[in-house]
Amino acid sequence: MVRFEHDSYVIEVHTGGNPVESWMKLHEEISYLISLVDQNNCPEDGFAYLPQLLGDMMPSWETAHKMTEH
Repeated sequence: MVRFEHDSYVIEVHTGGNPVESWMKLHEEISYLISLVDQNNCPEDGFAYLPQLLGDMMPSWETAHKMTEH
């Protein structure tokens, strides 16, 4: 589900399981797909929004550390 705010959008994904594990797998898959892109198959305008999405998906150091605590 996507929710639009005044100056942002929020993407909420129902995982049906462990959301941390699902998020990590999604990030891994997106990174893999990006690694397959080269000058022969890159979109004409390049990538404008994907790098921001990937960056915003990453937690801060403090948050990532808390994710490993039980």
